[in-house]
Amino acid sequence: MKKNKKMKRTLWAGLIVAVTYSVQAQKINILGEAYSKSMVNIASEESNKKYVAPPAQFNRLKSAKSGKSEINVTYVDFPEEARQAFEYAVSIWEGLIASAVPVKILATWEDIGDNILALGRPATFYMNFESTPLADVYYPVALAEKLAGKDINPGQPDIFCNFSNTYPWYFGLDGNAPETRYDFITAVLHEIAHGLGFSGFFKDNGEMGFFDNGNNLPSVYDYYIFNEGNQQLADQSVFFRPSVELHQQLTSEKLKFFQPAYADEMNNPIGWVYAPPVWKDGESIYHLTTGNGLMGTFALKGQAIHSPGNEVLEILSELGWSSVSFDFDELKDFEEPCAELNVGVGVLSNIQLNNPVVSFVYSTDNFQTSDSITLQVERGTNRFSGEIPLDYYSGEVEYYLKLTTESGKIFKLPLSAPSKKFSLQIGPDYIPPTVAHNPEKIVNANSAGLHLSAVAKDNMGIKSVKVEYKLNGTFQEPCVLSLTEDDIYEGEIGLSYEILKTGTLEYRLVAEDKSNIGNKRILPSSGFYLVNIFNPLTPVTSYFTDFEYGAGDFVTADFSISRVAGFAGNILHTRHPYPVSAFENEKYDLMAQLKYPVILPENGVMRFDEVVLVEPGEEGVSYTDELFWDFVIVEGSRDNGLTWHPLTPGYDSGVSSDWAYLFESSTINNKSQAVGNQGMFLKKTIKLTEDTGFSPGDIVIFRFRLASDKSVSGWGWAIDNLEIKKSTTTNADIMVQNKLKAYPNPFDNQIFIEYSGFGSMEKIDISVTNLAGIPVYSEEATDVSGEMKKVLELNSIDSGFYLLKISDGSSKVFSKKIIKR
Repeated sequence: MKKNKKMKRTLWAGLIVAVTYSVQAQKINILGEAYSKSMVNIASEESNKKYVAPPAQFNRLKSAKSGKSEINVTYVDFPEEARQAFEYAVSIWEGLIASAVPVKILATWEDIGDNILALGRPATFYMNFESTPLADVYYPVALAEKLAGKDINPGQPDIFCNFSNTYPWYFGLDGNAPETRYDFITAVLHEIAHGLGFSGFFKDNGEMGFFDNGNNLPSVYDYYIFNEGNQQLADQSVFFRPSVELHQQLTSEKLKFFQPAYADEMNNPIGWVYAPPVWKDGESIYHLTTGNGLMGTFALKGQAIHSPGNEVLEILSELGWSSVSFDFDELKDFEEPCAELNVGVGVLSNIQLNNPVVSFVYSTDNFQTSDSITLQVERGTNRFSGEIPLDYYSGEVEYYLKLTTESGKIFKLPLSAPSKKFSLQIGPDYIPPTVAHNPEKIVNANSAGLHLSAVAKDNMGIKSVKVEYKLNGTFQEPCVLSLTEDDIYEGEIGLSYEILKTGTLEYRLVAEDKSNIGNKRILPSSGFYLVNIFNPLTPVTSYFTDFEYGAGDFVTADFSISRVAGFAGNILHTRHPYPVSAFENEKYDLMAQLKYPVILPENGVMRFDEVVLVEPGEEGVSYTDELFWDFVIVEGSRDNGLTWHPLTPGYDSGVSSDWAYLFESSTINNKSQAVGNQGMFLKKTIKLTEDTGFSPGDIVIFRFRLASDKSVSGWGWAIDNLEIKKSTTTNADIMVQNKLKAYPNPFDNQIFIEYSGFGSMEKIDISVTNLAGIPVYSEEATDVSGEMKKVLELNSIDSGFYLLKISDGSSKVFSKKIIKR
C-alpha cells in the first residue's frame, strides 16, 4: 500500500499505569472468581537417592526493577523443624519469581489421609481483572495480583498448603535425605508451584471431560494444554465441554504444555503433562511426566529436588510470571477511508528488554498475505508508534502486535496470533450496538425515581443511551443514561407519588452508535417493559395463605402463583428455570412482594414450606460475597419499600444436602436439570424481631427475592403455606390460622383429620378435590362444637396429590394438601 499524506487518522490507545492490560478493550471491569480442588503429592514407597541443589542464580524469573519477591507464611500446628525447612524452600522461590505484591501462604500440619504427602492449590482464581492478559481465563490469585500490581484479596491467603503429620519427613537443608524419609523442602517447593500456577479446572467423570467451575472456563494453565495433534483442549470450537471427546483427550497419555512465543512451538513443547488412561483427581494434567523432576506426581524417599528446573520455570514464565505486556486498546471501526492510520502502543515488562522490535502486522485478505511496519520507540518512554499505510482502503483490516527480543523470543497480542487476531472495519457501518439490561419490574409508589443500568457496546463507539418512557400512556422527556464505567450506563427516571399511586409506567432503552447514520438498538425489540407499581394495602396483624386464594395479595416479577407439575395445588414460585443476569457485576432479581403490611407482634414469626434449587455458593463464604453466586432471601421494609433489610442471611441449595446434591449432580452446560416436587418441601421459620433490626409494633412489608448472577441457572424457588404470626379470626386479617391437621400424610387408604376454631356450628362441609379442582370426596358434618376428629375413607381414589378443604359454608376455609400413595 502506498502512503498518501493528504489525509491521516490518529487512533492512540489510552495508556495506563499498570503491569499489563486486557486484550478486550470493551470488557466489564469485574473480578470473576472460582475455586479449584487441591493437587496431591502421592507418597511412593520407592526410594531414589538423589540431590538437586538450588539454582545457582535465583533470579531466573526476577524483574531487575522489583528485586526479590516477598512470601509470607502463616503456620497452623507446624513443628519448629518443619517451619525452618519451609522457610528455606520459601527463600528459593523468593529468588525465582518477582511480584510487587507479597504472596501469602497458609500452611497446615495435619493428617490428610493415606498415600498423600501434601496438598496444594491457589486459594482462589480470578478472571477479567484489571490488567488480565487473557479474557475469560482464570488466573491463580498470586499471579493475578502480580499482573494487577495490587492485593486483590486483602487479608486472605493466596495459596493453601497442607502437609501430612503422619509420614516420615527429612527436614534437613543439605539435601541428604535418607532412603527411608521424604524430603520436606522438595514437597514444599512442589506445593507452592501448584499455588503459583500448576493448577486448574480440568475434570473427568469417566465418560465426559469438562471444566469444573460454574462458568465452564479454563485456568491459564489449562489454556496452554494441547494434544499431540496440536489441538488446544480449551478451544471449545474443537472440543465441546462437557464431551466424550474431551474425556478421550484428558486420558490420552499424549498431552503437552507449549509456549506460543516461538515459531517451532508445536514441535518443541515445554513439557509433557501427566495424562494417564484412567483419570486421577488431583494428579492428572497438573503434574509433568519428567521422571524425577520437581513436578512429578510421586514423591520418592531419599530424593531431594531443591531446584524447580527449567521446565517448571518456563511454564511459570508462560503463565505470566515472566511477562511482556502490550498496553493497547483494540482499535475502533471508522467510516471514512484514510491514507494513513497512526497507532501507538505501550510495552510493559518485568524482564530485561534490550532494543526490542515492536511490529504492527496486518492483512486485508484474512492473512493469506500480510504486511507489517516496525513501530518506533518514543524517546524516554515505553511507548512505540507508527503510521499504517492504508491508501484509502475500505473493508476489513485484521492485525496483531508482535514484540521480538534480542534473543529471538516473540511475544504477541493476541497471544495466539495470527490464528486469533484483531479486526478493524473501514467503511459504512450498519451494525447497531449491543445492549444488555436487567429490566426493573417493580417500583414502589412512594419512590422518588427508578434507577436503571445497562451495558452498551459498539464497534464504532456509543453516542448515547436513552430511556424512553410513558406515564399513564403518555410519552415523557427521555432520560439520558450516563457512562459510569467501561460500557456501563446508569441513570434514574424521576417519579412522584401523585403520578404513581394510580398510574402506569412503561419504558424502553434506545442505544445509538457514532456511525454517520446513527444505528440504534432498542430494548425490548417491540413494545415496552411494564413496571408494576406497588401500593401497600391496609396493615394487618397476621397473615396466612396456602396460595389457593388471594393471588392478588402479591405484586410479582418473575414469580407466579399457580399449579406446577409435581405439587399439590397452587404454590408461589419463580420462573423455571430462573433467568440469569444480562451482564456481570449485577444480579437479576426475581421478586414477590406482599401487599399487606404486617404489624409485628411480640415474638412474631414467619413460617413457610420451601424448595430451593438455586446455584450453591462456594463453601465458607457469605451471601454478600461474590463467590456465593445465586441466593434467595426474605427481606422487610418499614418505609413502604424504599429500603430493605434482610430477615436472615441469603441462602441457596446448600442449606440442604439433598437440594445441593440434586442441583449440582444434574448441572449440564451451566443449567441444572433438577426439578422440584412436593416431597422436597422443608419448613422455614424466621423470628421477625430477633436480630433483624425490626421491633414489635413496626409495620413491615415483606418480599421474597431470588438474586441470579450471569452464569449457572436452575429450577428456582417454591413457597407454600406462608404464615406470619398467628392468624386471628377477625375480619381485619386475611385468613384464619390453619388449625387443620391431617395424618398420616402421605396416606394409603385412610386419613385422620382434626380441626378446630369454628365455635358451635350446625354443620361444616368436608371435601377432597384433585389438582383440576374436581371433587373426589365430600361429606357434611353436623353439630360441630368447636373441635372434631374424623376418619376419611379414601380407598376409592387414585394415587396422587389432592386438596382437603373444610368450610363453615360461608367465608372460613381451612385447607391442606394431602398425598395418596
